[in-house]
Amino acid sequence: MSRITIDLTDSAAKELERLQTITGHSSPEQLRIALDLYRNKYSVKHYVCGFMFNQEKTQVVLIRKLRPEWQKGKLNGVGGHIEDGEKPEEAMSREFEEEAGIPNTKWTLVAEYDVRDTPDSCQVAQVYFFKSFGDIHSICSRTDEEVIVYPVSDINSVNVLLKLRFLIPMCLNEEIFVPFKFSGKRDK
Repeated sequence: MSRITIDLTDSAAKELERLQTITGHSSPEQLRIALDLYRNKYSVKHYVCGFMFNQEKTQVVLIRKLRPEWQKGKLNGVGGHIEDGEKPEEAMSREFEEEAGIPNTKWTLVAEYDVRDTPDSCQVAQVYFFKSFGDIHSICSRTDEEVIVYPVSDINSVNVLLKLRFLIPMCLNEEIFVPFKFSGKRDK
């Protein structure tokens, strides 16, 4: 039996080997199909999410999400996916301009979030959280999702994604000098 070397996470490779053993499927076509399925299942998607504050640190720009379905109706930071070949900072600037109409914003990385379906599962997404300070009153919604300025003091009393309740205060904490990492399941 010939072996095919594939570039997968350890968990995906172990699962593929387990399935080959259980099913006895090892033809090149079956392996190609399995490889495609596992690349789709275990490929890590990369996103950015940013919070722009006014200079007084009393207001923050948020977006009322229409999609994906699990975010519908909730407030989130402005952001989206990182395109091929794009750095997280570049994606953050592009997404903010596309959604809120403010170009060339200077963003500071605050946190990196490893998203997993379960605590023991493979990572399914990487989200880079950024902060910025500027003239937030010139924002305008440029998509079908409403971009709004919201009082920081009211974050705990509105329909926001749960992680924003600690991420927004962390962005304003001047004692945090380097980006921090955390992992967990996505908000529901």
